[in-house]
Amino acid sequence: MSNKKNKKQKVFITFDDQINYLKNNKNLIINDEKYAREMLKRTCYYSLIVGYREIFKDKETGNYKEGTKFEDIVKLYHFDEELRAVFLEYIFRVEDQIRSLVSYYFCEKHGEQQAEYLNPTNYNLTAQNKHEIDTMVHILSNLANKSTDYESIIHAREKHKNVPLWILVTGMTFGNIYKMYSFLTADLKNKITNAYVSLTPDELGQLLAVVSKFRNVCAHRERLFTYQANKSIPDMPIHQLLNIEKNENGEYKYGKNKLYSVVISMYYLLPEETFLEFRSKLCVLLNRFLIIDKIYPEPELLDLIGFPPNWHEI
Repeated sequence: MSNKKNKKQKVFITFDDQINYLKNNKNLIINDEKYAREMLKRTCYYSLIVGYREIFKDKETGNYKEGTKFEDIVKLYHFDEELRAVFLEYIFRVEDQIRSLVSYYFCEKHGEQQAEYLNPTNYNLTAQNKHEIDTMVHILSNLANKSTDYESIIHAREKHKNVPLWILVTGMTFGNIYKMYSFLTADLKNKITNAYVSLTPDELGQLLAVVSKFRNVCAHRERLFTYQANKSIPDMPIHQLLNIEKNENGEYKYGKNKLYSVVISMYYLLPEETFLEFRSKLCVLLNRFLIIDKIYPEPELLDLIGFPPNWHEI
């Protein structure tokens, strides 16, 4: 007989049972059960409770910290929802520009025939990246020749037997665009980077790599405020300008791979007036949540988000 303990299988429970479980077993305060029931109907238990319970829980007991209310979790859920909306709106602007620049300069050099962007030799092909480029070309080929999701691509394919890159990019993901940029030849990367202020081609690629990770989190409605990318943006002049604190290893503590890194990336990737618009919306949201609602200690929440303690001043 196996000595392994069988994991307890999850079973279906009603809304009322979910509420009773949270009240009686997990020490969560639920004063308005009707409101709780409505929220659980609108937002599934896993997304709301499992997704946002972590920062309210006592790590030793596994229960909620004393005084935690159901409404606190809902407020955090809505805060993250609004946070995703603000970031996604402006990440889309970054995405639109890089789509336009990549397709414009590639077609300026290689022409409008789809055979050109499906030709691996038109990229910075090396023995080390050949497999990755072949994979990217395969993805682009499927999009151009088989996709049934985008009318503009279907129209170009059926009427002209050719899908120019400026049409194909409408169906490419941010990740596809970033990959394509990363494999372009140096002359094209330089032309694209010239559209941005004070960026090198490598810096632009690193910023896009991290922003694309956060874009996917926002688009798939995953928890954003605690997300940490597995890549970091480079040390930028603005890190020093903002006097961001460093750790014992001499590395910046903020603005590398958590949410503040996207704010710094936006500073470089958006036109100035658009960045100021983004910053204004973000400050309004953070002020309301951290100062007006006050459902969680500000220093601890800022640490989770990855914002420096003096974020408002800088």
